[in-house]
Amino acid sequence: MWSLITKNIKEILRDKKILFVSLFLPGVFLLFSHFIFSHFQNSFHNIPLGVVNPEPEYPKAGDLLVTGLKKIVSAHSHLPLFKIYLLKKEKAVEELHQNKLAGVLIIPRGFSHELNQGDQTEKLLFLSNPRQESGRIAAVVLEGFIQKFSFLIAESRGEISHEPVELTILGKSGETLSPDSQIFLVFIVFTTLYLILYSGARWVSELESGSFYRFKLAGISPFQLLLGSFLSSLFLGICQMICLLIFAHFIGLNPSLLMLWIWPAVGFLTLASEGVGLILSSYFDKEKQLNLASGFIFFPLYILSFPLVKEGVLSSISKWTPWHEGYAIAFHLLNYHTPDLLEWLRMGLASCLLACIGILLFSARRLRHG
Repeated sequence: MWSLITKNIKEILRDKKILFVSLFLPGVFLLFSHFIFSHFQNSFHNIPLGVVNPEPEYPKAGDLLVTGLKKIVSAHSHLPLFKIYLLKKEKAVEELHQNKLAGVLIIPRGFSHELNQGDQTEKLLFLSNPRQESGRIAAVVLEGFIQKFSFLIAESRGEISHEPVELTILGKSGETLSPDSQIFLVFIVFTTLYLILYSGARWVSELESGSFYRFKLAGISPFQLLLGSFLSSLFLGICQMICLLIFAHFIGLNPSLLMLWIWPAVGFLTLASEGVGLILSSYFDKEKQLNLASGFIFFPLYILSFPLVKEGVLSSISKWTPWHEGYAIAFHLLNYHTPDLLEWLRMGLASCLLACIGILLFSARRLRHG
């Protein structure tokens, strides 16, 4: 069995096309997507931002906050990113509803006084305009800006462990991720789905070349064949995830919880991919046939991996695909939350079910009649 695993791993390392497509291509696209979005984001300037500031006089914290916002510039145009409108709360909300503003930042009354107390976290409120793309851009930029503002206040007090200021964003549904994290999450799903194509192609290649039957004649049991195949796929899946995490570091992400907890998910998703790969290789004898058929499998699974807007039959099916649960788990980890135990359970059950179906079909069509 170990010789079979070693053989498969050596094939991965020797085949530069597999290495490029499975390890480096997703990372290259991740960097490219980051560059495109950064260019798109930086093309914005003079985003109309309403600010409700009950502390306009210097040196109040509200005034310092507004002054900092005015100094943010677009890296592409070098123009001010925000055009600040100081408004009363009622007027600001009215103009937001009239689509005149990308968002409204509300600074609470007594902001400076409460910060000086130093014993609680003060919350700023941002009302984002969901009808404007600039509203989403403003929310992302403000989130990072307030984090830095909070850190500077904490550092001045010598209390870095405590965040004195938080930003609550309204106008979006549930938790969201930064654009870079969203792109990163898409590539996590994509690369784990790619293991289906790798697994199916490997089995078909072994069958087409006759290696599979030589393994059987050499006395390697079906269990050893299946386990050896799974472990080599797992090796590739782990390498893919390591490469993605390295590329994520290059674009400024630090997914700490993901680096700690993603590996069981990689194991389950590799098991599911191996199961689907066995199903495909049970019915196709040549790699060309598999490549044509895999597109009809790959893309529906890719679509079902993400949350569907409307509830219904497809949404219910989606929740029981292991890649959907992998997406949900990675989403929670990137938001620094521990995933729900039910999500792990669903992913584990769905992965084992797919693996069992694949093994049964492959045994019936290849192992018994080969």
